[in-house]
Amino acid sequence: MLGGCLALSVAPVRALDATLQASLSGRFYALVDRGDRHWTLVEEGRAPILLPGEQGEVYDALIAIDGGWLAAGHRPASSGPGRELVLLRGGDGSLDLLPVPPAGGETLLSPRPLVEDGELVGLAWLEGSDARTLGVRAATWSGAGFAPAAWISPPSGAGSQLALSAAVLRDRSWLLVWSAFDGGDDEILWSVRGGPDGPGWSTPARLHADNAVPDITPVVAATWRGAVAAWSRYEAGHYRVRVARFHDGAWRGEERLGGPGSVFPFFVADEAARGPSLVFPTGVEGWWELVELGGSGQVTARTRWAGRPREAPLARRGPAGGARLEWLGDDLSPAGGDHR
Repeated sequence: MLGGCLALSVAPVRALDATLQASLSGRFYALVDRGDRHWTLVEEGRAPILLPGEQGEVYDALIAIDGGWLAAGHRPASSGPGRELVLLRGGDGSLDLLPVPPAGGETLLSPRPLVEDGELVGLAWLEGSDARTLGVRAATWSGAGFAPAAWISPPSGAGSQLALSAAVLRDRSWLLVWSAFDGGDDEILWSVRGGPDGPGWSTPARLHADNAVPDITPVVAATWRGAVAAWSRYEAGHYRVRVARFHDGAWRGEERLGGPGSVFPFFVADEAARGPSLVFPTGVEGWWELVELGGSGQVTARTRWAGRPREAPLARRGPAGGARLEWLGDDLSPAGGDHR
């Protein structure tokens, strides 16, 4: 069951093993969990760092910032049965826990740092009394702490809100996308906040036309012109990756990119291009799709790579300048995959 969707009989979708990546100004980082919740930070040219923390911590966002990196996740609450947020900043051998927004609910999940020009400016996350009653909140960062949080989409009686993703656009606006159960199926919603001196958050709206099938696991990334979103829709007995482009305050150009069985898309920022790369498993065991996108979110190149079926790959530029997929070796060094 995804997002509380009870109306349809849909095959369950298994999540990928976690491998997060981020880069800025030639510095590359990866954060990996090999199944035992012992998270390791890999920085190119340095020895891997085992992150501190107790069992039960889950990191699901890694951002490169000026002077280092920022990992965001959640862990068992220090008091009570829920979950609380954790923000860990590292760089040049130092590790610091940052303050997190005050909790209004017992369960806080999926923190998404908002970073502009290498600096943390805000945070969005999911919050509720438990995992079945989550809503979307966000708060700005002052440099020393967070301002009071705002509800972007409060918990709904229809079902939980999940799979939050966030991006800061070139015009300094903040864009969020997430999935929400509407009483019949899961839909993709979005909201945008103007620049620091602009309007507040827009009323959450459906990203795509209404339909009677699940739309799940959305992700969003900035492009030169605006942004691009990707998600999976259940069609003809299979999930398939779709994309849409955002500019001038509206979503356009929705299309299907993935074949049957393509799920869990994710974006990787590419400093060498005006758009990000989109990566997702193809549905054929062990094969992955790498889609390079341009400044308007248009497809500029796509290749298929053979690698590990359940572990998310790294997307990087090869020696010749082309984008490629790599998987971390047992010693946590990148190892390339084969492509077609």
